[in-house]
Amino acid sequence: MKSQNTETYKEFITKVELVNIANVLGRYRRVGDCTDLKNTKEFGIETARASFNPPYIISGENLVVPAGYRVEVKVQNKLIAEFEYHYEVCFKVIDADVVTKALGDNDITEFFVGYQMDKLIWSNLRCNLSEACSRMGITRIVLPLLR
Repeated sequence: MKSQNTETYKEFITKVELVNIANVLGRYRRVGDCTDLKNTKEFGIETARASFNPPYIISGENLVVPAGYRVEVKVQNKLIAEFEYHYEVCFKVIDADVVTKALGDNDITEFFVGYQMDKLIWSNLRCNLSEACSRMGITRIVLPLLR
């Protein structure tokens, strides 16, 4: 984020309050058999983040930011499992004028919707992925922490 937007962003985040992170879609499937991951310690994980249009919705006192992730697990470049999760991050809007003005700036919107949402959602995604692996009968996979 550009340094000239720092003060606007600081004011913006004081005018929204996190209410909920809702998992609105959780879909996964195992492509290979369970021995593909149980018998190896070497696997690759690819993650991709979905983009939504619009990137956020302001409705009355609510700000909703959708976010989606796709994770593929591969062993020796062979797809073993795939996961898809969609979330809605819900905020209470304390001052609509400040929030609307701040999100009208593409730089602030990109930082908030992209970087900040990843930070908020990542632990949920890590937990959902680990649990789904267990349910599918494959070695639990834990995504690395974000830095």
